[in-house]
Amino acid sequence: MDGEEIDTSWIDKYEEEETYYSMFYPEEIKELRVSILYINNNKELVRASEKLIKLTKSNEIQREELLHLIKQHETIDHTKYKLLSILIYNFTLKHGELKNFLMNNEKYEFMASLKHIDNYKMESTIGCLHEINNMFIIFNEVEHKSQVNTKRVRFNIIHGKTRKRDKK
Repeated sequence: MDGEEIDTSWIDKYEEEETYYSMFYPEEIKELRVSILYINNNKELVRASEKLIKLTKSNEIQREELLHLIKQHETIDHTKYKLLSILIYNFTLKHGELKNFLMNNEKYEFMASLKHIDNYKMESTIGCLHEINNMFIIFNEVEHKSQVNTKRVRFNIIHGKTRKRDKK
């Protein structure tokens, strides 16, 4: 055994071949596409915008980031909008499930609705599919209620006396 070298060339060859498939392994999410949708009072989509944000913490959307996005985009063209919904699409397939997904994609659910504005933990995604992950922020136009004037009732207090009834 002394003086014999172990043949490790097969390990090097395997590692070289494995680099071609590295894009099919889950990686942490560092950037996320955000789609902002604006709906008017007639329930019509009037504007949509998209931006790419860098997450301060990998695989997690911080509460402060969400609040900043909401405050930054709640007013457009002097029109005030209120937050209607936040949806997050996190493509969480593992590389072994890709073939099953392509054959039957009905049993997979990747969309989540945020009920509270808080930190949201995302799962790692296959590297080549990071662009599919998205957060949708949906705003609804604030209804401008017409000024309803209440009729003011004025009492006649000039006399300061009550009416007396004649006693008969």
